[in-house]
Amino acid sequence: FGIIFFRRQQKLPDPLINLSLFKIPLFRIALVTTCIALFMWCGIFLFVGQYLQLALGMTPLAAGLWTLPAAIISTFSCSFADPLSKLVPKPRLIILALLTMAAGLTVFTRINTDLTVMLIASMLISTGCGMAVTLSMGNVMTAAPPERAGAAAGISETITTLGGSF
Repeated sequence: FGIIFFRRQQKLPDPLINLSLFKIPLFRIALVTTCIALFMWCGIFLFVGQYLQLALGMTPLAAGLWTLPAAIISTFSCSFADPLSKLVPKPRLIILALLTMAAGLTVFTRINTDLTVMLIASMLISTGCGMAVTLSMGNVMTAAPPERAGAAAGISETITTLGGSF
């Protein structure tokens, strides 16, 4: 059904998914970056919630409170991504953000009953994810022609959901 759907989309004058957008390298790279970053972020926070409740015996409320610093720092990193991109080129900043996420994953390999390690790791991952996704979403909209902005936004939202659900 997927093949039939995509073949039909190529023939329609106004398709649901404008496949010609995927010919733009910046568009493709931004979508892949977003998908990977959200896959990592959502996966880690699924793990963290389970770890705090099942392994350490916390209540759902206590586990949620332990994840709050990472959520707050993610919000700040989203807010500072654009101003930072005026000082550092976006590609370098996105790479730095993904490396920050990788550093957080590395710290996660040292997780134990010391919640400081979990807190540092989740904050690193949230910082990188917030910045990478914010900048990549900007690249998606920049890469798309203005008359296809709506289609580009729809595709980026779909990829965001897909990355998180993986």
